[in-house]
Amino acid sequence: MTPAELRNERLSLGYTQNRLAAVLGISRRQYLRYEHGQTPVSTPIAMIIGIMASGKVPPALRKSGRER
Repeated sequence: MTPAELRNERLSLGYTQNRLAAVLGISRRQYLRYEHGQTPVSTPIAMIIGIMASGKVPPALRKSGRER
């Protein structure tokens, strides 16, 4: 997954960088490294994003109206 693909998926899911980092269980700083291309997107993160994009997201991971 490229940084541009990651960003596009995040935007299509309606997540902020902070919220998606929290859902993924990583720091915002680490998420930014992925999205800016400083660190390759790890396979587990790419897989989770793929599952989320497919619409098969467990209720606990769905976007809430509040930012954490």
